Amino acid sequence: FLFSFRFPIIDEIKQTDTSDADSYAPQHDRLSDDSTAEDSRQAQTDYTAADYGEEEVDVIEEVLSHAIRRIGATGNPTTLYNCRLEHDPNEGFDREKEKGEVQFLIKWRSWSHIHSTWETEASLTGSDRGCAVDGMKRLYAYQALLEERREREKFA
Repeated sequence: FLFSFRFPIIDEIKQTDTSDADSYAPQHDRLSDDSTAEDSRQAQTDYTAADYGEEEVDVIEEVLSHAIRRIGATGNPTTLYNCRLEHDPNEGFDREKEKGEVQFLIKWRSWSHIHSTWETEASLTGSDRGCAVDGMKRLYAYQALLEERREREKFA
């Protein structure tokens, strides 16, 4: 008896045909004066750096470590997964028997840690590198920190 009152809007909702997906699409003809209005949304496009006139760049996210390692053993062959799956270019390296060079373990932006590589300053700035490197300031700051540490150890 108390619930016998019916709302007219509920009857209207029940009569709406929802059997096809078009009934869920926005009704543009109701929103504009133009009856031939089209969907003005544009399809999303994935842009690359080349679209903006930029070159591809590797970005140094962090310098993780340094070590004296075999000369020339830098780049992709020195990633963690390459060293474990294939061949470690520094395997069998002895500093007393071979001349080595200071190399830095570089963590690259947008790459996981297993893709970190051992690099020298020359390998990062050389013209034979595939693409430019951004973030050299992080390497220089790391080198300055090492130099400062060596200076403190002299007086300690």
